[in-house]
Amino acid sequence: MKNAARNGFTLLELMTVVAIIALLATLVVPSFAAMLNKERLVSMTNNLAATYQAARSEAIKRNTDVSMQLVNRRWQAQDADTAEVFVYSGNFDGGVSVSQVPELNIAATGSVSVVPPATMPVQITLANLHNEGCSVLTILPSGQMTTNVGSCP
Repeated sequence: MKNAARNGFTLLELMTVVAIIALLATLVVPSFAAMLNKERLVSMTNNLAATYQAARSEAIKRNTDVSMQLVNRRWQAQDADTAEVFVYSGNFDGGVSVSQVPELNIAATGSVSVVPPATMPVQITLANLHNEGCSVLTILPSGQMTTNVGSCP
């Protein structure tokens, strides 16, 4: 007597595949979450750097002093004379903290000073709240900027 051809999978085979998928998921999810947190930090750092560069460019283009500060978790730049806000970033949130930041005054020449007067260069530290890294944005008195992403000091 011939055996009938088997179509499909047995319950044991299906349960084995589900167990393997569950095991792989437990290994992948934590590293994926860490990657997302690190990318969020890099994104926020790039956002701040772009906002600063845009504010500095506007100061030079308009030949006027520009004030840049963190207001309601958003970076904004405004004309120091007319208080017209012309550069701002999106909300600064998502698991990233920002060090205490002085108000930046960007001169029409592109040079930078801070209010209240403090030591230059200005260093703004962005830290991931999940202890997965920091980035430091350094602004020199000349207006030049550097960013470093790595571990917290």
